[in-house]
Amino acid sequence: MSTARIMIAHQDAQIRMQCAQRLTVAGSQVVDASGDDTYEILGLLNALQPDVLLLDLALAKGQGVSFLPLMRAKSPSSRVLLVVDGDSDEAIMAALADGAIGYLDRDALDTHIVKAVRVVNAGEAWVPRQMVARILEAVWSHALDQQAAAV
Repeated sequence: MSTARIMIAHQDAQIRMQCAQRLTVAGSQVVDASGDDTYEILGLLNALQPDVLLLDLALAKGQGVSFLPLMRAKSPSSRVLLVVDGDSDEAIMAALADGAIGYLDRDALDTHIVKAVRVVNAGEAWVPRQMVARILEAVWSHALDQQAAAV
């Protein structure tokens, strides 16, 4: 597999720097580390077309979580890995439904960022085990709603 091209979009400059350092040491190419301007992020995303976008969920929610579909339209091949910080399960589920392939809690960045980016870059999901049941429940609920509507 070639070197992963990573774009980091997070409001906290220290987190951006920490993630960039860890990912660079691990062999990833960090193509940009941006702050909190969603329009700048969209422009860079469109121009750079990274393999993985490490995205602060607070930035996605800044547009009512409508930022994620727009981002996916600008760079459809980029996989989105969210960084969450005390966000509700509902906000995380909404972001996953809008196109994120996984998420990582801010407290887990030190220990899991490199592995999470590798997994997401390989096309797999990165979701903590405790959220898998919630995701399955949402899928089942949706299937039941569709069955009921068809009757």
